[in-house]
Amino acid sequence: MILRTSKRSFSPRARRLIILSAVLLLTGIVMLITEVATNRVAPPASGEQPIPVEWGLSSAELLWVRNRVIMDSKLEDWHPVEVTNGENPRWSPDGSRIVFTRGHNVWIMNHDFSARRPLFNNVVTEYGAGAFWTPDGRGITAINRGNTRQVLLYDLKTGQTRVIHDEDESPFRHYRLSQSAQLRSGGRYLLTFTEDSGHRSIIIDLREKRYIANDSMKAGDCAPAWAPNGTFLVTTRRARVRPVYITRFDAASGTVGRSRYLIGAGRSHWPSISNDSKYVLYSDHTDIYIWRVGLPVAGPRHGIRLTYSLKKDISPNLYVYQERE
Repeated sequence: MILRTSKRSFSPRARRLIILSAVLLLTGIVMLITEVATNRVAPPASGEQPIPVEWGLSSAELLWVRNRVIMDSKLEDWHPVEVTNGENPRWSPDGSRIVFTRGHNVWIMNHDFSARRPLFNNVVTEYGAGAFWTPDGRGITAINRGNTRQVLLYDLKTGQTRVIHDEDESPFRHYRLSQSAQLRSGGRYLLTFTEDSGHRSIIIDLREKRYIANDSMKAGDCAPAWAPNGTFLVTTRRARVRPVYITRFDAASGTVGRSRYLIGAGRSHWPSISNDSKYVLYSDHTDIYIWRVGLPVAGPRHGIRLTYSLKKDISPNLYVYQERE
């Protein structure tokens, strides 16, 4: 006896609806997984190190960038929120304002993200550059995109912009600048970077008109960031593996020490230093990490992971409040 099996056939329209339903279901599952991973709240997964309580970061607030959108969250109560379109966000020294960039223009807003307004235009913003606060919070520095040999200073009180450094003036070497334009010691020293004569991070003594750099800085260490207290800077080592290095600086003598390994187990980018000069943050091009300056490290390793995103989290900037408001 021969058994006959019947095949149920679907019309072309029904088949399309079945396929569409399956695609929508899979899309929803992927979006749910992404949302959970992107905005995951502490405690971290098993095996991942939480932020030590003794670090005193219960009132710290983190800014960073995800796909050209500025993000914000408190470290203690981790709830990432989208603030506004922009890049290179940086807290003012007193934590009352935030400077950031849109395109090649500099903007400012209050700490609660209100009163957003443009300040000045046409600055270098690539590779972590953008705008930088002066230590007294009265001005903002940036590299002139129209002439990258110049560093500009914008006065927040007068609204005027002036050139504070020009590489075309003697005895300087006509370097085209990028990545950093940070002032310290009352405006005497300028930390910047150039790709001319090989990649190099340099401190410029604006009073004595001279360059300051050690061998590692001259050999190509990138993405320089300066501690607000002026005592050290961090860079990323220009190598196949790109960890974060720390270099001590003595303002009285205008000298730098030897660059030493600080943190990072792979390629590290966009390093920054918290307002209290105690913590270094960086991105591995996907997520944000933090490490406390001065803690010993037995071997190459990453810092403590802050974000768990499937997206590109970069340009971290941390403000540690002294008192909870």
